[in-house]
Amino acid sequence: MDVHTTKGEQLDIMEEWQMKKLQSIIAVMIAGLILLAGCNQSNESEEEPLDQNQEGQDEEQSATESNENDQIIGMAETFIDQLNEGKFDEATENFDETMAEQLTADKIEGIWNDLHNQLGDFIDQEFNTVEEVDGYQVVLITGIFNDDEVTFQVTFNENQQIAGFYIQ
Repeated sequence: MDVHTTKGEQLDIMEEWQMKKLQSIIAVMIAGLILLAGCNQSNESEEEPLDQNQEGQDEEQSATESNENDQIIGMAETFIDQLNEGKFDEATENFDETMAEQLTADKIEGIWNDLHNQLGDFIDQEFNTVEEVDGYQVVLITGIFNDDEVTFQVTFNENQQIAGFYIQ
């Protein structure tokens, strides 16, 4: 029994293989940039002594954290909107120093264009949650595209600057 493939089938197989290879390269690049950005951040934290008004301070802190969460959620959503609108220079303006060095406007444009090519047009975003990880605020947002959904992870430092960006 002879098994033959046409030239068209061979091209389809090659294109599929190249697309998978491109996806893997993009994933590794994004992960590497995020790791580099995260590794270069300082994790300095100071503990404040407890005092008699701790309960009142806890309530104030909770309200402050809620306001800060609302602010960084808005900043994360604006960041995704800027990417979708092609405003890559504006999108990188709120990067911390390390992110600005590692992920330039040109690089993020390339990543966004690759994402667009793989998943189709960007349709919408939906906020999921805010998590605190090692002193950073991590905003998780579902990105809805024509062909699939992704999770955008936008990480903010204590100065409310973007210290990490990851796409899952």
